[in-house]
Amino acid sequence: MQAFKQRMNFSRREQYAIIFLMMIMFILLVINIFPGIIISDKNFPFHNLDSISANRSSIIKEKFNTYEEKFDISNPEKAALAAKLTPFPFNPNKLPADDWRRIGLNDKQIQNILNFEKKGGKFSRKSDLQKIYSISLAEYKILEPFIEIPEKTQYAEKRNYANRDTSNADKEKRYTQLVFELNSIDSLQLIEMQHVGPWFAHRILQYRRSLGGFLHKEQLREVYGMDSIRYNQIVNQFTIDSSKIQLLAINRRTFKELIRHPYMNYNLVKSLVNKRERQGFVGSWNEVVSLNGKDSTSIMHLKPYLGYN
Repeated sequence: MQAFKQRMNFSRREQYAIIFLMMIMFILLVINIFPGIIISDKNFPFHNLDSISANRSSIIKEKFNTYEEKFDISNPEKAALAAKLTPFPFNPNKLPADDWRRIGLNDKQIQNILNFEKKGGKFSRKSDLQKIYSISLAEYKILEPFIEIPEKTQYAEKRNYANRDTSNADKEKRYTQLVFELNSIDSLQLIEMQHVGPWFAHRILQYRRSLGGFLHKEQLREVYGMDSIRYNQIVNQFTIDSSKIQLLAINRRTFKELIRHPYMNYNLVKSLVNKRERQGFVGSWNEVVSLNGKDSTSIMHLKPYLGYN
């Protein structure tokens, strides 16, 4: 009992705190039992709740109907883009970034357009907007009716195309007027010729070295990769000077050097080398024919290229 009294012996500050808590609990109890004392029904406009609820419902319904009009269930992608894009009549050339944003394009699309213009790109016709790879076809179809490009710009572009075609025609005419001697032409001249290019220039010169020179234009058909179309395109640009041919010295060239000639075959080269080693030089075409055996016709095109010194 003495221990309980000691525990219940509060200081003056603790007594005040207990009294304060009891007063708060009493007030809360009274408010709970008699709510009308503190909050009066007259002070709260309960009669306005129905009108507020009705107005809110009408606003929500109006917004939903507006969205429903724009949203096409059969084509949700187009409907979403139509809700996103808000186009107005515009000329895409040099259009400020802020106006592109007003139309509804994102920053990536706008930056791609600015980069396109920075590199010299122009929108000469409506379809040029599709050159911007980040603008989808669906977006372009929405924007297309609003694109306005002045006729002056379109006329200037057509004139540039016409000038370009004219310059190409002049270039082609100039090329057809150039004629080169095939056994003396160099690589730079060949590359500049129409329908030749670096690859065929290299092939033509390589074959000329292997032959020792061209005897007639038809030998161009023997160049690796040469087809009849390309041959007909370039043949009239050449002349042939057969005096520039370098003869193949069959009595002085090694086996490897002889076999590289396009008209030589392995058996003939082997027979030539063996005859030189056993009997000395080969002195005439008839000896060459005899070394090739019965098939003399297969080497007839070789005859003009052989030298016997």
